[in-house]
Amino acid sequence: MKHLYKIILLYFGFAAFAHAKPLDKIIESETNNIFAEQRADFQEGNALIRKSIVELIGIRNEDFETPEYILVSGCRPNSCTEKASVMFNRAGTHILGVGILHFNCHFLLREKEIGEDNVRLQEVRPPQKCDKDPTLTVYVIRNKKNKIGELPERKVLAAIEGWAREFNFTKKDVRIWDRN
Repeated sequence: MKHLYKIILLYFGFAAFAHAKPLDKIIESETNNIFAEQRADFQEGNALIRKSIVELIGIRNEDFETPEYILVSGCRPNSCTEKASVMFNRAGTHILGVGILHFNCHFLLREKEIGEDNVRLQEVRPPQKCDKDPTLTVYVIRNKKNKIGELPERKVLAAIEGWAREFNFTKKDVRIWDRN
């Protein structure tokens, strides 16, 4: 019985993994090409944007497909309140936009009295205070080649905002990002 359970678990685990794999590979390669070594403060400070996207899409939802695009979304395995979505062209070959729902965190500056002189120094790693409401950061990817049939940037933004609307974001940061 133990072996049958392991075989069933292995089969279904592999089937789910195999289904998601093609777009996952494109997400990794496209985000590497688009964002390279760029950094931002999302789920952790000064993180690589490309790694944040892959991590924040970790637990995948069902892909949303329209005649114009495919929207892949998911959430961070350790904190499903932090999420990401990646919008592909209909062929699923390249990224049109990325949405990241995150909580802006700010370092709290603490001072500490040291020695007889009461010299005040900042601690090396102060604690963080994070916003209670999520921020939506959107990267609209501008293709320099402007392929015919590509969605206009406003439609990409509207689709990602539509995905995020159910999560009640209070702030929005939109960035137009030129593809290399």
